[in-house]
Amino acid sequence: MDKSNNLNIIRFTLAYTVFISHFIYLNNISFYNSFFENMASFAVKSFFLISGLLITRSYLNRKSLYDFYKKRALRIFPAYYLMLMVLLIFSLFSSEINMVGGTLYLPLDRQL
Repeated sequence: MDKSNNLNIIRFTLAYTVFISHFIYLNNISFYNSFFENMASFAVKSFFLISGLLITRSYLNRKSLYDFYKKRALRIFPAYYLMLMVLLIFSLFSSEINMVGGTLYLPLDRQL
């Protein structure tokens, strides 16, 4: 099966649209208006539509449901656990995370 397709380019463009929209909004750039809000909303919906199509196609190409879930888990969980470890390590050294547009406080007295 040929793995190259234009859907990845489209998904990248949609994700980038959401990124730019968030950047403009969080930085209080003056020309943020309903156009950017509508574009971001359209991009999110389109991204999930295309992702659902690709996941469905992946499911239909597998031999069994077990094989499908095994491949999905091997693809998703390594990044998930890596991110959890990064956040845990970061939270041990800081009680607050400075973000663009505000501050997120992490309570150190709570267990993860």
